Amino acid sequence: MLFALILACSPPPVADAVVSDVIPTVVHLNWESTLEGNAFVRFGETSLDFGTPLSSHTGTSHKVAVYGLKAGQDVVLQGVVWDEEGNEETTDLVELSLDAPPEDMPRFEVTQDSDDLLPGYVLLSILEPGQGWVMILDQDADPVWYTRVASGLLAMSPKTSLDGQSILYDHYDVENRTDVSGFTRVSMNGVEQVETRLTAGHHDFAEFPDGEVAWIAADMRDTEVDGKEYYVAGDEVRVRTSGTQDDAGRSIFSFWDSTEPIVTCDHFYDEANYTGAKDWTHANSLIYLPQDESMVVLAKNLDAMVKFEVPSGKFVWQIGGGGQTMSFLGEGFAWSHPHISHVWEDGFVIFDNAYHTNAVSQAAEFRFDVEAGTYERVWSYEHPDKAFVQLLGDVRKLPDATYLMSWTSLGTLSRVDGDGNLLWQAESQLGAATGRVTFIEDLYTLDR
Repeated sequence: MLFALILACSPPPVADAVVSDVIPTVVHLNWESTLEGNAFVRFGETSLDFGTPLSSHTGTSHKVAVYGLKAGQDVVLQGVVWDEEGNEETTDLVELSLDAPPEDMPRFEVTQDSDDLLPGYVLLSILEPGQGWVMILDQDADPVWYTRVASGLLAMSPKTSLDGQSILYDHYDVENRTDVSGFTRVSMNGVEQVETRLTAGHHDFAEFPDGEVAWIAADMRDTEVDGKEYYVAGDEVRVRTSGTQDDAGRSIFSFWDSTEPIVTCDHFYDEANYTGAKDWTHANSLIYLPQDESMVVLAKNLDAMVKFEVPSGKFVWQIGGGGQTMSFLGEGFAWSHPHISHVWEDGFVIFDNAYHTNAVSQAAEFRFDVEAGTYERVWSYEHPDKAFVQLLGDVRKLPDATYLMSWTSLGTLSRVDGDGNLLWQAESQLGAATGRVTFIEDLYTLDR
């Protein structure tokens, strides 16, 4: 009791707020307390309505990162320390104004909203000629975390790190003429940035729990297809230690080892990435499945989704495409040149660009049965304006059984329920395409 009275009579500790040089919406509150304990920060725009998690370490020197602030927001902050006996010590109030978003950063407008949504944030990339961005939007579609991608590079598939502390994003030459592929790890608090080289990389990558990273790499060879000689681009999956630069990594899976090149469709004759080769497989999606240490890689031009073991590279199954090991329980083709980001034990959601079907892009959910050797479509949602998305596109199924979609070339993000009701939608400024998306419930743990 006496100690509590002494604290009440003492002037509050003075706190210092520092805005991150890397992430302009992250604020670090620093202070020295007289009370030894665990710290957190109360904050808000005009009042202290929100709080950070309690720090895991105890002491009298505190540095707490505050997330979820909007670019351009006025904010008030107060540091708090609790000791083991429940005593509380607070700092003085700190007020500051965050910088507005850069003028050249695309903004979003919410055109549909609902109070019944599972609250959270959307991690995505912005694809613009000559300039890319990686950002996290809140439900108001306002940026609460963002970083500029290096000029001339395109970020397609941002992800949250497995340890819940960083954002990862891949980057490639916008013009697809130079192999400068890599990925960047940026800590949520803006303190650390680490670069990793992804030699011959394109479209997607995946993080392993042991600190390694896998990526889709172009693998070009001179070969015969339908009796003619071509320089052909296939794909392989390579692996290297995160943060390294010095070699090409090692291959753990190659389409060259599992199938023969064929003329898949007219897209075979396209120029693959920066290679000048005929575009055979055009792999565009890579997903790590920790439950059985396996990976799924999707080859767009083959319409084939292949699962293989890690690290052996042993083939497990194939859904879709020629040589598939499961039968589609439906009429016609299951999809045409799709993209995928979300697979689970007996199902997945896929963004069907629909190049060679009805040219109306859609999101769809499939269920598969390995023992029965079958897969079937159990849900689908066509774009309401019958639009065709020719570039990328993405969909994820969320914990509340809604679906989050990125209609890339349209610059639209949307969430719908299982009945196809539009619950939330955000539109980007004209010319700004949206990359792959990840739903985040908690910025401090990056729960997905």
